Amino acid sequence: IVSGAIGQDLFSAGGNTVITSPVAGDARLAGGNITITAPIGEDLLAAGGTIILIDKSSVGGDLWLAGGSISVNAPVKGSVRIGGEDVLINSAIGGSVDIRARRLTFGPKAVVTGAITYRGANPAVIADGATVSEIDFKKFERGSARPIFTIGLILGLISMALTAFLLLHFFRHTMHEL
Repeated sequence: IVSGAIGQDLFSAGGNTVITSPVAGDARLAGGNITITAPIGEDLLAAGGTIILIDKSSVGGDLWLAGGSISVNAPVKGSVRIGGEDVLINSAIGGSVDIRARRLTFGPKAVVTGAITYRGANPAVIADGATVSEIDFKKFERGSARPIFTIGLILGLISMALTAFLLLHFFRHTMHEL
């Protein structure tokens, strides 16, 4: 659990990661389960099995997510890029949206006026009340490999988390002094 206001960027990794206080800068997260309940001032990059942004949170920049089950219930000012199995967008998105997933659902609170690109197994589900622009949909070929985008994003986030762990390990005393 990350609590207490973060005045700069946040790097966090763990089995269960919960962000309960505002982050002024970027947030880079990796974990089995990631839950964000507070505003992120700039970009959010996260990789995990389950990623949930609740409606009381927000993202002031771009959103990059990779995971299994992903729920975006918080407004995002910038663009969104997601790779996952099941993806729910149920909030306002200020920029373009690029999704690679098995299933994509736009919930009743979704408002997406920018370009939407979706590569998936089935067409997106659009709930009553959702406002979405035209979706550029291309179906995955049956048995095709996962998209390169998703693999690259996951590897990038894992390397970022490992770098953060190494920095914390080798500079632990310096970090405590800050």
